[in-house]
Amino acid sequence: MQTNILSECDKAALELEAGIVSNDPTRLINFYSRVFGFDTISSFSADAGTVYKLRGGKARLKIFAPRRNPQRNAEEPLGVREGLCYMALYVSDVDRSLAQAVAEEATVLSPPTSHRPGATMAMIRDPDGNIIELLQDQSPR
Repeated sequence: MQTNILSECDKAALELEAGIVSNDPTRLINFYSRVFGFDTISSFSADAGTVYKLRGGKARLKIFAPRRNPQRNAEEPLGVREGLCYMALYVSDVDRSLAQAVAEEATVLSPPTSHRPGATMAMIRDPDGNIIELLQDQSPR
């Protein structure tokens, strides 16, 4: 049996910060600020480009604007390719969050659906095409 190399203290300190590469960081910063209430907490520039750090509640997001324009991979349906494909944001009201996202140029991939007791989800693409699951979850986490 494999033992966990992280102590309980290390596990308690783990946090996740998602990063998005964008040709239009201002548009994405505005989207995440207006729809989900993210605040820009800092930014810095390096040789490769500029990083904008955002925070909304417990969620953290980095938007990276490279000096050279990145190329988007071919659009494949969710679940067809391996690797990181989407992120989930816990929201208090899926319907309201979905309406706000659409008003700010998001595209609906799937409407609100109750997929298990106490949980409702919807899937969207942000203005850059990144997939986000909006999750309203009343069950204990």
